[in-house]
Amino acid sequence: MGGEDEPAHHVEGPSPSLAMKTPADRSVSNTGFFDSVARFYDPLGFSNTMATRRIFRQNLRLLSLPLRGRILDIGCGTGSHALYLARRGFSVWGVDSSPSMIARARAKARGTTVQFAVADALEGLPHDEASFDLVLCAMVLHGHTPESRRVFLREARRVSRGLVLVQDWRPFPGMTGVDAPLFRFLELLERSEYASFIRHGEEEMRGEFASVTVMPVHGDICWYVCRSVR
Repeated sequence: MGGEDEPAHHVEGPSPSLAMKTPADRSVSNTGFFDSVARFYDPLGFSNTMATRRIFRQNLRLLSLPLRGRILDIGCGTGSHALYLARRGFSVWGVDSSPSMIARARAKARGTTVQFAVADALEGLPHDEASFDLVLCAMVLHGHTPESRRVFLREARRVSRGLVLVQDWRPFPGMTGVDAPLFRFLELLERSEYASFIRHGEEEMRGEFASVTVMPVHGDICWYVCRSVR
């Protein structure tokens, strides 16, 4: 990974994709919850982190990313995925709306060229259009309302060079299991939208991108490979 790459410049003013954002959308990111669990996040999510690394090892080549390509990880948490991708030779940036998560990510990134910043896709990201060869959103979208998901996807598309990778729950059209106690418990903790995402997430992505390829990659986790035409 090349340290000579400089981060993209800050965007002056809100992007067009944010014009219809409502105050309710701003609260959905639930920054307070993730600030409160930041110190426990790595041990609690260890198995998921290891699973995602296996997924990357097995499937990343399918994206045909350029050597030392630029990657933005939106909702990067404590930076585990971003740091792993940097070790694979990519130039990586990570953003998260939780200051506590970013503080831990920066501590883990000492001695690397990975750059982390506090930023929220719903508020507008500090990067120019078409700044990244890949924009990654790993297990993030299910935590947002349908309205916020659309804003999020448009902002991810804006800063990408045409490739956005959503790693999240696989679609279960009409499945009653989304009302199971586990999903309801997780929704309560994160104030998230698991059931809505599982039912409608793929359709929403198809409404924002020219093509969406759904790839099962691990258990109930899928890659949604979203491509736009510029």
